[in-house]
Amino acid sequence: MEHQQKNTRILIVVTTIVALAVGYYIYKDVNKTLPGGEAPLNATTTSAVGNNATSTTTTISVPLPQPVPTFGRVLPAGVLPDDARTIVVSNIAKYTAELTKDPRATNTWIALGLQYKMAGDYAGAEEAWTYATRLSSKNIVPFYNLGDLYYGYLKDPVKSEANFKTVIALDSTYTAAYRALFDLYRYAYPAKQSLAPEILLQGIKQSEDPIDLTILLAGYYKDTGDIADARTYYQKAIVLASQKNNTALAAMIQKELDALK
Repeated sequence: MEHQQKNTRILIVVTTIVALAVGYYIYKDVNKTLPGGEAPLNATTTSAVGNNATSTTTTISVPLPQPVPTFGRVLPAGVLPDDARTIVVSNIAKYTAELTKDPRATNTWIALGLQYKMAGDYAGAEEAWTYATRLSSKNIVPFYNLGDLYYGYLKDPVKSEANFKTVIALDSTYTAAYRALFDLYRYAYPAKQSLAPEILLQGIKQSEDPIDLTILLAGYYKDTGDIADARTYYQKAIVLASQKNNTALAAMIQKELDALK
């Protein structure tokens, strides 16, 4: 238990940035594309007759994915304090009104799903985020949110894995998805528990800043009794921290390395 707490203290330092990044992604439509990355709704064509050229703008009609989720869901009782519930209900009303006017607004579907999740309406969150993936199939946000929902709340590791893997397929450098898959495999997916270190190794290769994953992998090896590999990855983490001139983090990792027996 003590060594797990030490690992946690180190990881807190490097995962704060990750947490902030996730929060940023939640409200940012990373890929402002139509479903599947189709062309924009307005296309300009140019034709020439003799020396004269003319251009026309053609509106391409892309059908709205069906069925569109319905509104007016009944929220579970007793999940939130009354004051918090009042705020959530107000937010849901706001987003519902916006989506009634513009049902293609991916960001608003994502925001609505967050409100449903806060209220304990996990089915509503699932529906909103799934629809967001149909509107913007290259946006990692709803896929990541669904992965987390299936892991921590709906307890469906198969669907959780599929969504986290989609995030990685869309953005192979997104560190949070590798960490989420590691947690899923290690703690909630017994049939694939052996894949936990493999997904971290994959993430370390792909990530632009793999310190977090490297420390996590070292801690995993320490917890499972593989001291040789734990030592190797703590040493790698120290090098990474030193390269960023993060002497405080390097010192913390060194203490973990020195404590190995």
